[in-house]
Amino acid sequence: MGRFTGLMVLLIMLSASAVLSDAKTPPNPYGVAGWGVLKKLGMPSGCLDYDWNGLHPDTLCQMCRPNHYYNQVGAPTRWWGYNEITGEINDPTQFAAWIAANPGRVWIIGNEPDLASQDGLTREQYAHMYKTYYDFISQRDPTAKFCIAATTGGSTKGAFNNAKSWYEYVLNYYKKAFGKPMHVDIWNIHSYCGPAQIEDPDKIINEFVVPFVKWRRTVGRGRYANAEVWITELPIGEWMGALDQRWIIWFAQRYLPRLERAGVSRWFWYVSRDWNDPSGDWSAASLVRTDGTVSPLGHAYAALARTYPHDVPPASPYVPAPTPRYFRDDFSSESIANSWMIKAGKWAPDGVMRQSRMNYHWWGETLPLQYIYGDFDMTLKMRVNNTTDNANWAGVFFHLAGRFHTTNDSGYLLFMRKNGAIGLSNGPDGTIQEIPNAVTDATQFQTIRIQMVGWRIRVWANSNPIMDWTDANKRFASGYTALCIYKTDSSFDDIHITNLPGTKVKAGRTANPL
Repeated sequence: MGRFTGLMVLLIMLSASAVLSDAKTPPNPYGVAGWGVLKKLGMPSGCLDYDWNGLHPDTLCQMCRPNHYYNQVGAPTRWWGYNEITGEINDPTQFAAWIAANPGRVWIIGNEPDLASQDGLTREQYAHMYKTYYDFISQRDPTAKFCIAATTGGSTKGAFNNAKSWYEYVLNYYKKAFGKPMHVDIWNIHSYCGPAQIEDPDKIINEFVVPFVKWRRTVGRGRYANAEVWITELPIGEWMGALDQRWIIWFAQRYLPRLERAGVSRWFWYVSRDWNDPSGDWSAASLVRTDGTVSPLGHAYAALARTYPHDVPPASPYVPAPTPRYFRDDFSSESIANSWMIKAGKWAPDGVMRQSRMNYHWWGETLPLQYIYGDFDMTLKMRVNNTTDNANWAGVFFHLAGRFHTTNDSGYLLFMRKNGAIGLSNGPDGTIQEIPNAVTDATQFQTIRIQMVGWRIRVWANSNPIMDWTDANKRFASGYTALCIYKTDSSFDDIHITNLPGTKVKAGRTANPL
């Protein structure tokens, strides 16, 4: 009998241990920002999604938004929405019935309230909206949890400070206005990374994510120390400069295993699918294509979710391939060779290299060459097929500090406008010089030559010398070269680059994952 009792005690202890172990096992953190693709992606059970514009009984996360947002995007206001003018929920009766039928939800109260094109609320208005929803929902469902809205911003030290400042103001105002601290179960941020950041995932973690997690523990003298941290949108902002999906996959496979250890409970990839954008502006970041098929990025993200957790892979510095003595490309192969990297937009070779999108919402679209040049001599053909504005242009960046820079803040830009003007500029100086009517008809191919020796830059158009300028500040001694357009339908052809003897370029093996 004693042996039997001992065995039973042992079994009970093992069972209790298993229950405790299961209770401590965190949920799968991989989620999707947007609605309706979790099953298509084959994501594991426990992964979450949410909808910006709808309530769904079959998901844990729900979002409430003010009327400003729906008015801004031209959509009907929702019955569970918030009227920021009256301070009331649009249809409290219907909303109360939904809450009663669907208890235990996580309520994300708003989305980017600091942005006019999103929720567009003052910090005081947001505090009032949060209080309205908290009182209304918690009185009807004590099991509900509340997630604060994420503000806009990137994944830098400056973005952390901006988010921190916004939240501190709201918390202080809330306590002063309502006499008690704000109830927050889940803290929430958006964490977007620009192309120039993707080769140093540790820096993103250390400058933005971890500081936010640590700060949250100190808020209100530790009141929120045990609250979860979610990232409801991440990680590549298409508007910050698009990347080819191969580079986004490369980044995700290095960044997300690091995020698993950063103190974040859940994150949600933006965007789930390119469903409302026939132009495909979001296609580089989407998990599912406009036609409904899963993108390579979608397969890679789902694979990460299914194999969670991961060891942290090394983030080895990129070592460029040795710069050839002479490079040429006439784009006759009908495919983009590995020497070119699509860093933004929809570049297509068809005997020429063409970028046909004029209505891209953000900055220019870039196609870098993965060799570093110091002194060089380059000729190319360039034309502006069409544009909505004569101020827009096609051009060439050179001496960019990194392969993923979008603008000429780290190098020089030689550009041609539809009206025939040709200009040379860099970010710190603005326009250095611009020659009006440098070519007769920029809609036809013009042969442009750029020569750089030391910090002297000379430019020819159709063999006619038009510029001779030396950078007295001696910046940007070497770097990458890239084709670039700014809101134009433009074409390039017959690229020839000679690496001049004086060039000091360090050769090395390539670590390019592509």
